[in-house]
Amino acid sequence: MSYPSRGLRYPALLLALVLALPVPAREVGSDPGDAITAIYRRAAAGKGDGGGQFVWLTSRDRRAHFTRDLAELWDRAEKATPKGEQMPPGFDPVTASQDPNLKSFAVRVEERMAARAVVRVELRHGQAPEGAQAAIRYTLRHQQGRWLIDEIASTEQKGPEAWSLRALLGEQLASHGKPVQR
Repeated sequence: MSYPSRGLRYPALLLALVLALPVPAREVGSDPGDAITAIYRRAAAGKGDGGGQFVWLTSRDRRAHFTRDLAELWDRAEKATPKGEQMPPGFDPVTASQDPNLKSFAVRVEERMAARAVVRVELRHGQAPEGAQAAIRYTLRHQQGRWLIDEIASTEQKGPEAWSLRALLGEQLASHGKPVQR
């Protein structure tokens, strides 16, 4: 039986080790826009009237889609809400409406860094006049190997149409005498 020479054994071993390493290629779902697109595909499914409740309705839903900080903020705001009062934020932030009837959407990544991204979503609701729409901006953080929602806000920065999920949850806590920051 013949054995490879010592000179060939080490390069072959090194090649085997290199081939066993994970390929640093683009992973499926590594685009922050993909995470948001998946949410809107589900929200627009069927008649488009299901909205985005599956993202935020329960604490478990929030932990699946939100960063830990945002999920904990929402949980605290929910616990601070007296029985019988409407839970925050008072509307579906995914569809920016109280009566979702989502007909179409367009997702665009506005900014992307290694661990943070900003994604804009243009929405058209069925009850809205042709061309009328809402626009939402998501701030995402790359955590636990995936993109998670850290903020949902209107694209309006000022005025009566401006809103921020974090601000609304913070206002809920403050209105019941609870600290916003932990």
